[in-house]
Amino acid sequence: MSKWLSAGLNAIMIFGNIAVFFMYLCFIVPFYYLYEAISGRIVNSILTGDDFLLTPGRHVISAAVMQSFPSWPYAILMAIGIAINIWAGIKFLRALLEILENIDQQHYFSTENVGSLKTMVMAQLVMVVADVFMASGNQLSSSWFFRINNGVASATWPTCFDDLFVAIALGAIYVTYQHAMAIKAENDLTV
Repeated sequence: MSKWLSAGLNAIMIFGNIAVFFMYLCFIVPFYYLYEAISGRIVNSILTGDDFLLTPGRHVISAAVMQSFPSWPYAILMAIGIAINIWAGIKFLRALLEILENIDQQHYFSTENVGSLKTMVMAQLVMVVADVFMASGNQLSSSWFFRINNGVASATWPTCFDDLFVAIALGAIYVTYQHAMAIKAENDLTV
């Protein structure tokens, strides 16, 4: 392996470990949504927040609509979706870092890489589940206030299908790599 490739992999692994640390700190975000629900500021946050874009057209929101907005279901859906997404993102990134570390050590065909790929596929499938929670919450703000979340938890229904497609692609890579490992094991036994 070239010196530049090894240095590049090490730099990516350093930034990846820093990202994992900050992802652990992101577990504060679901509690923020619950705090907003407790304090009764969800509606105000949606209507005046920079993370929410107004859909085109003239929309008048009455006081009755603002008072009848399901703040607690919205907060719970968003908190659950964000927490699951963060957890799955951490699992995904740690598995990717294990693969990069094995590549750096020139262990290209190892059972650890197969396990890491499987973890990445499972984490991506869990992200699809998290997207369903967040898309449901964002559907509430879109339906009631005509506001589209463009911030941290901006998952929509198409996002669910995008993440599902990524999971299928990763699954194909996993199956191919697993098959390559089986062929390598057969070749090792015949030599």
